[in-house]
Amino acid sequence: MVRCGSIAEASLKLNVASSAISRQIAHLESNLNVLLFERKARGMKPTSAGEILAAYALKLQLDSERVFNEINALKGLDKGSIKIACSTGFSLDFLPSIIAKFQADYPGIQVFLHTDSGKNVIKQLKDGTADIGVTFNHVPQSDISVLHRLNAPIYCIVTPQHELADRKNITLPLLETVRLALPPRGIVLRDVFDVRCSHQGGVIEPIFTSNTISAILSYVLAGGVTLSTELVLKSYLNQNLIKAIPLKDNILNNSLSIEVCKLSGRILPDAARVFLEYLYDELAVPEMVTEEQDT
Repeated sequence: MVRCGSIAEASLKLNVASSAISRQIAHLESNLNVLLFERKARGMKPTSAGEILAAYALKLQLDSERVFNEINALKGLDKGSIKIACSTGFSLDFLPSIIAKFQADYPGIQVFLHTDSGKNVIKQLKDGTADIGVTFNHVPQSDISVLHRLNAPIYCIVTPQHELADRKNITLPLLETVRLALPPRGIVLRDVFDVRCSHQGGVIEPIFTSNTISAILSYVLAGGVTLSTELVLKSYLNQNLIKAIPLKDNILNNSLSIEVCKLSGRILPDAARVFLEYLYDELAVPEMVTEEQDT
């Protein structure tokens, strides 16, 4: 309830009748003799007592997961599951290819990959519905640990046959003259691009907008232009289906980073820890930024 904000949303998420959730809340409030939620027209907001109870409930959840993981560790990596949440771009090719390599070595491990906005990736980590999050830079939060960070320069993406393909670099004004495709506002890459354009006193509007990287890539293959990091489109670049041309803008080249995250205090299952090694290898970073493992 604390995470959902309303009984209706909690009911949908938990697949439990709204009336049953209402009864449980009333039962808790009666036993504790305290109000746990403020009832409002647009939902329910936890009181201070509700926040305290939610914090202890999360701790109990993490402790139970730790026990479950330690018992499962005794069985080795023959069975298990990993829940990954990622921003849209990473689901096109990058993460599926790593998952395939991992499962070739550990065929008994199930992997669940959910694609969402960067904001919702972080929300899934907090909700406990994802073990690992892969996204572009997010606003730092005390309860989210960044396990790995990699600078991700933004490139202009075109086909080898495009008129821009032979250029050594691309300036922002030049993007006003092409069929530009971008994700919608609210997506980190788009927001970073818009802010940079505004700092230079202009606005560059794409003529095609989509919230799926596959649609944007199809548009590029048909003669359009987009902006992306190399990692997201790695296999397409390796097959020479597209080209990545550097932007002549040092700020844009250093404004985006790829982050691998988890909920602070959460002990990852062994399967997830091993998967992270495959992910780090693909990111090709000599040494990862890690936090101390919680004990």
